[in-house]
Amino acid sequence: MADKKREHTGSFGQIIDSSVLFPSSEVDRSDPNNLIPLTPTDFAENITTLLYYPLHDGIVFEWDMVDNFKAGDFVDTTQPKESGTNDSAYYPLQPLRYVDIMGRADLFQFKLFRRDDWTFGQAQKLPKAVIVPADNESVAYIQPQNGKQLSIGLDKDNREELSFNYQINLLHRASDGDSDFITFPNLFGQKDSALRMCLLDSPQSMFNENIDLSGVITVADNIAFELVDNDINNAIEIRITESLTQEQITATKCIVMYQEMETYDSNHNPIRGERYSYVVKNVDKLSDADKLQSWYIYPVYNEQGGGI
Repeated sequence: MADKKREHTGSFGQIIDSSVLFPSSEVDRSDPNNLIPLTPTDFAENITTLLYYPLHDGIVFEWDMVDNFKAGDFVDTTQPKESGTNDSAYYPLQPLRYVDIMGRADLFQFKLFRRDDWTFGQAQKLPKAVIVPADNESVAYIQPQNGKQLSIGLDKDNREELSFNYQINLLHRASDGDSDFITFPNLFGQKDSALRMCLLDSPQSMFNENIDLSGVITVADNIAFELVDNDINNAIEIRITESLTQEQITATKCIVMYQEMETYDSNHNPIRGERYSYVVKNVDKLSDADKLQSWYIYPVYNEQGGGI
């Protein structure tokens, strides 16, 4: 994006209006004898592949430009196919530039989202911004402040190939009488099955990197919980919905979110497999009324709520 508060000058010292800094990558081909580039703007848009790398208690998202000029190549179906038979003929590729006329960029915005239902036509046009994901479809994005859309300063020069890393860490702010949450490796990594929740009769140590659930008494297993998009606290709420007896609640000293590996016997019948813990909360210091309270996952700038 162009910084409208910045003065942009060309190689001869001429002032260039920010509204025409970014040339279009597309061309009007309605007249084959007079190809006209589409109108330039003050920004460029693209959709790039997102990579992710799980950490112990966090995750890193990465997205990269192909080089210092383009985000990638899109299939230009406005041009005639290259020569060849009908089966071998193909449409040409066109570079999708993301830089201004001087190979620079002042600002950028981003939205991280997931989509796996691209149409064939949309897939051909990528990395063009064939869709604009809504805020509620995005995993992360730059939120407006006081009604104004914000951008991040970039100051790219014409030699740099851009690569971005966005890291999310899971932190816990302990409340009075509350033991710390304990997180374990691969919390954000790929799972073979959905996470489950169980209640244990004894607290667990944060120094144990592989809690063995078979060696402790399970007060209740595979208890029901749900993830709720809590707009009031701007958070994801982990709400325990299982109906438990007072005796079970009193006996509960620890809550564990775990994954059970899918294992089968020789007749291909499912059997209980190994269990790996990912999130543990010791609740032995809490009153019975507070042991099953909801957990909230929220941005650090949000001062409301409590939890992870």
